[in-house]
Amino acid sequence: MHLSITKTDPSDAILLSEYGRAIQPPVYQMSNDSLLLLRQKRTLLRQYQNRTADAAASSTA
Repeated sequence: MHLSITKTDPSDAILLSEYGRAIQPPVYQMSNDSLLLLRQKRTLLRQYQNRTADAAASSTA
């Protein structure tokens, strides 16, 4: 594992590619389309809740 204070997308991409090359994890297979749709909806709901909370916080500040 590489320890780094720098947090950027390019450096993260390099570390992820090195991990994949070294570990060669198995390819993840989604069990079915319904589960994928449910996870997408959960992600959208979380994003909506975060934006709503951010908007409420900025309007009171």
